[in-house]
Amino acid sequence: MKKLLLLTLAILPCVVSAQDKNDGATWNLICNQGTRVDQAICDTLVYGYLEGVRVQSGFANFRPPYCMPKSTTIGDASGVFAKYLAEHPEQHSLPLATMLTLAMTQAFLCK
Repeated sequence: MKKLLLLTLAILPCVVSAQDKNDGATWNLICNQGTRVDQAICDTLVYGYLEGVRVQSGFANFRPPYCMPKSTTIGDASGVFAKYLAEHPEQHSLPLATMLTLAMTQAFLCK
């Protein structure tokens, strides 16, 4: 798993650069493509986002707008993001972090 993560981190800039876009339409293709490499890239993006939110919440006394169960895997969260991208093409022009936050908030509502 660690080797796959390192490989993904190494090729992620190349994939995004090759697509020449870093928008929702591009990530929709990557996250919903179905290949192992594409899925690993999508998982890595979501993992980085979630870790960033976790670290920020620890330092800034910040609470995310979503309540993700502790049992949620990176694959689960990546699937949430992929589904959100597929269902909301009208929001593909939003910043990537905004789309990730909206996807997680929609899927993991706080009660």
